[in-house]
Amino acid sequence: MNIQSVGLHKYENSTNKRLRKTERKNSQVSFGSDSKNEKYSFHFYPSSVNQVKLPGYIPDDVKINEVKMVNMARQKREYDWQYYIDNNYGNNNKIKFWRMLSSGIAPDNRQIPPPVSIEALNETIDKIDKLSEKECLEIYNSNLIKISLNEIQNQDKFKKTLLFDKDGNLLNKSDKTTINQSTAFWIKIPSQKKDSINYDDNVLNVERLSNPNWCTRSKDNKAKEVLQDGDFYIFVEKKKDRWVSKLAMTTYLGKIKQIQGSANDNLIPLQYLLTIKNFLLNNNYIAETKDGKIKNIGCSTGFTSDGPAAYTQLLISEFLTDFNV
Repeated sequence: MNIQSVGLHKYENSTNKRLRKTERKNSQVSFGSDSKNEKYSFHFYPSSVNQVKLPGYIPDDVKINEVKMVNMARQKREYDWQYYIDNNYGNNNKIKFWRMLSSGIAPDNRQIPPPVSIEALNETIDKIDKLSEKECLEIYNSNLIKISLNEIQNQDKFKKTLLFDKDGNLLNKSDKTTINQSTAFWIKIPSQKKDSINYDDNVLNVERLSNPNWCTRSKDNKAKEVLQDGDFYIFVEKKKDRWVSKLAMTTYLGKIKQIQGSANDNLIPLQYLLTIKNFLLNNNYIAETKDGKIKNIGCSTGFTSDGPAAYTQLLISEFLTDFNV
């Protein structure tokens, strides 16, 4: 499939011949009785190496590979959604859904469309005609998080997936009242090594719970890889009745490897610095040893190809906080 920069592109038969050549027959959906025979092509814009803003210290080959992985994930999601929508909805609804799914997807970012979820879509569909595409997508993403939280809390296969409060205190899943009243959670998704039987289901939770800007949004990017390396932590927060993924922490060999905020820019959002530090302290990721070194946090004197290690990120954030940046 050729995913040219057409996005959700409206065109007429008499114009734009170049775009028409890139279309797949099964993605050309006629609608209404418009005399101009207008059609919509259902594609996600590909991410562009020349337009995506990545930190300057990241080598060019890493940038190229990152963008390539994002486009592979977008392409796979395009197939998934195209198949589902084509087989379940009429032309007018198809247009509405693709407008929703395409909002935010652009050549200058690394956003990945959400995974298909019939349950989440059913809880969103009545909003399609009432709210903007962006708001509908936010509701759909929130519904994905709600579904995962509900399954993690109630399904026995997720007994190794743990829930913590905002400060990192382990929650008892059987305490329904406390959990139902909570507006923020840390979620610990176990590594493949710790929970190989439920690995595929855990990968799906990584996809659902990940922010659209994160490479873990898709198993065709790094949702699988991150659980092969170690446990994966995600912090979700509920604001204005919508759940949003705010923080993620990867691990390697039992140590926190990297911390990301929702922007995926290798910087810790300063407003969540205390949230991160409290979690790390309460779960023995930060502790002074006899020789004065911090343990269980990935340390680096500089920047790796992926960006700064977790300890460096914390130091940078604390420095910025001290100077009220």
